[in-house]
Amino acid sequence: SESLHSSAAIHACLQEGLRAAGLPEDAIQLVPTRDRAMVAAMLGAVRHIDVIVPRGGKGLVGLVQSEARVPVFAHLEG
Repeated sequence: SESLHSSAAIHACLQEGLRAAGLPEDAIQLVPTRDRAMVAAMLGAVRHIDVIVPRGGKGLVGLVQSEARVPVFAHLEG
């Protein structure tokens, strides 16, 4: 999947913006994994994660819809 590459590029841009604004760049983190068990664990980590921006296909969308306990930015597919 190419989403990991584009996610890394988006993450780098967001961190650059945080640095330029004098904010901690670690406020936004990328978890570079395609492991659905890890994604499911993150979707339930309400005490540790403020929001998740999932990027992926139909299978990921279904997982997010059924498992999310933390706020997420949802999309239809892709």
